[in-house]
Amino acid sequence: MGLRHVAGLLLGPLIAAFGGGPCAAKESAAPCFELRPGVVVDGKAVYVSSSVRDGIEALDPVTGIARWRSDRAVLPLLVHRGRLIAQAKSTAPSLAIVSLDVTNPDKDPKIASLALASGVQPLVDDGLGTTFRVSAFGHGQRVIVHWVYTKRTVSGLPQRNAQPTVVEGDTAFDPVTGALKGFTGAPPSHPMANPPASVRAANTALDHPFAPAGNVWIHVSRRTVQGTKRIEVMRWTGGGGVLPARSFSVKDWLVEAVSRDGRHLAAVTRRAGGRMFVDDYRWTLFDLVAGHPVVSYPAPSSATPFAVIGDMVVRIAAAQAVREGEKLVRKPLRLEGRSLDGKATWWHAIRDTRYRGPMPPTRRR
Repeated sequence: MGLRHVAGLLLGPLIAAFGGGPCAAKESAAPCFELRPGVVVDGKAVYVSSSVRDGIEALDPVTGIARWRSDRAVLPLLVHRGRLIAQAKSTAPSLAIVSLDVTNPDKDPKIASLALASGVQPLVDDGLGTTFRVSAFGHGQRVIVHWVYTKRTVSGLPQRNAQPTVVEGDTAFDPVTGALKGFTGAPPSHPMANPPASVRAANTALDHPFAPAGNVWIHVSRRTVQGTKRIEVMRWTGGGGVLPARSFSVKDWLVEAVSRDGRHLAAVTRRAGGRMFVDDYRWTLFDLVAGHPVVSYPAPSSATPFAVIGDMVVRIAAAQAVREGEKLVRKPLRLEGRSLDGKATWWHAIRDTRYRGPMPPTRRR
């Protein structure tokens, strides 16, 4: 789930009230999180949907080199109990869910077929007006798999009050045995789906919404202190425990973004005199756990989904033209890695599931 970036006034007394201290809650890193659909991070590897052929690759976050490739599934969803849970290609009326050993995908793979409602297409890539999204989270020994199918009318003519058709469902999946189990009542909720009472109470006094990132709740705002603009960050554990608040200042920053695991913040500025398509922007990273800056470096694009894995900054880079020497090189949607010291860099193309086919003609006026 992504963070909504917010800006506005954060009252000074709130920082003091929720600033942490010796009684601040203990923080733990999210064991697994999604950088974007089709890219899953568990701290030891980055699992991506291959752009070359149907399959999944497990990348080393330091080198970007694939440790293994498997064509048993196409979209990684979650790592749970040493198993990678993923969506495999399938045809209606069923959804194929696969469980793979994270060190060896050919070792005892498990696959289950989940019956879908009539008319639902288990898409991997978006169609014209249609999407199929699968998500998963751990719940004890099992994994809760949730799917949503959305179909919209796409027309070159204006559509008044057109409402999409949305069908969704849940099931419990055992990654070790491959067994499926349905629900007679309401399925379990994601642990970060509903904020605890303490977080809701604290946010009644705030001007802007908070959002989950990894396994913490975060509120980001902008505040001017003695003429200096600052980024203020308030944080809570998933259970509602107060974490130390943070305050940073970066001159003339454009946008701020919190890492997908909620442990770092990037303040992005536009570089004066930067070379177009090479280093138009500058990223300044702050460690939200330790409360200090980490690194600042030029980048070819503004804020994108990112995370810091060990000594590497791993981020999503959109398809774009990038200058290499005297040439403009078109690069696809990709995952980029950069060491904190800037000595090591890599990029790896990933699957773009968005619909990019023809659209209906529009009526000329």
